[in-house]
Amino acid sequence: EEAEEEEEQARKKESAVDREDVALREMTIPTAREAQELAKAKATEKEEQLCKLSRALAVLASAS
Repeated sequence: EEAEEEEEQARKKESAVDREDVALREMTIPTAREAQELAKAKATEKEEQLCKLSRALAVLASAS
């Protein structure tokens, strides 16, 4: 009987760990997606800034 109880407790612990792993994965996926979107937005913003600088340099070069 004691062995059965220990086995049952071990199964419960494994089940809890599995649920935690699933929950962690579900939390990580959106976070990774958000990080990717943020990185893409930052890259786009930097590209826009470079375009503005390039245009400004072209104007300065043509003025001199």
